[in-house]
Amino acid sequence: FNVKYNNTTAIQQHYIASLVVTQDCCNSVPFVGTVDVNPLPNPTIVGPFDLCVDQSVYLTVFPSYVSYSWSTGSTNDSIYVTGGTDVFVYVTDANGCTDSASHHITGHILPIADAGPDQTIFVGNSAHLDGSASMGGNAYLWSPASTIDDIHIVDPNATPPVDMDYILTYYNSAFGCQDKDTVHITIRECDALRLPNAFAPGSNVVEDQTFHILNPGDFYRLVRMEIYNRWGQLVFATNDKNSKGWDGRFRGTDQEMGTYIYNVVAECGGGRVINLKGDVTLLR
Repeated sequence: FNVKYNNTTAIQQHYIASLVVTQDCCNSVPFVGTVDVNPLPNPTIVGPFDLCVDQSVYLTVFPSYVSYSWSTGSTNDSIYVTGGTDVFVYVTDANGCTDSASHHITGHILPIADAGPDQTIFVGNSAHLDGSASMGGNAYLWSPASTIDDIHIVDPNATPPVDMDYILTYYNSAFGCQDKDTVHITIRECDALRLPNAFAPGSNVVEDQTFHILNPGDFYRLVRMEIYNRWGQLVFATNDKNSKGWDGRFRGTDQEMGTYIYNVVAECGGGRVINLKGDVTLLR
């Protein structure tokens, strides 16, 4: 005879069953026997369930069973899956009983790090690392740390002694999701300032129309540039190294042809100062 019973307990249960056969109004001697009802499997999927979308996780089933059938098609007792996946498994135990378990594997979005554009600085100066980050992260880490003023902010200042790569890591401190980007800082020495010996306002050559620094990119900062006439009167001054320079006018009036005195003070790196004095001829 068949006995159907849904045993949801974790242990095997025993039941007494009797069978009496009636034929021609006569009852046979009852058959009395024991019915064993086995528990259903109770599988649990084991493994980390929070990870980055590009990572894989190792899942197993507890306890162990005779056979497995995963939603991935695998029949092994364990599988690898990526984040953002729903998985389930059917198991069969030694008694032929079956059951299933399922779980959602959360895939956390990946951070995006941008260490900013490569830079060139003059020796002894600092570079402002123009980093940025988006999506998925909550913490920053710059390396190497020894020449950065704050390794845990997105845009610190760095003072490299030589050409150097800096790496920005943007990561999620809870799940370990991260992204990295690199910026290269080039160190250069100052070059000598170059100034014209003469200039001619109204010249057909644009570069010759004003008195200005010819190589502003070859030094760090202009402290001041001053031009005096032969009587010692200041006729022009600027601290902008990219200035168009003096056009030969003072207070809106064209100045006469002749020789004028200039004094230029500029900075290179590491506190080095360039002081250049000379004269220039104004042509008409």
